[in-house]
Amino acid sequence: MGFFDFEVPGVPGYRPREEFARHEDFVRANQGRPGVVADGVTLVDLYDRIAALEARVRELEERSRLP
Repeated sequence: MGFFDFEVPGVPGYRPREEFARHEDFVRANQGRPGVVADGVTLVDLYDRIAALEARVRELEERSRLP
């Protein structure tokens, strides 16, 4: 039995890090679980901002390739 092998009413069950290919996926899956992800909302916001910036960079790179 690990430290996080408990249930919190109203919060989805904990899923261990090993189940996820990326840390971002782990954070998103456990963001509402107290004590599992430190400041999960902020981390998810940062991941969303990074994804938006990456999309913008791809868009600008595509534009620069057009004749």
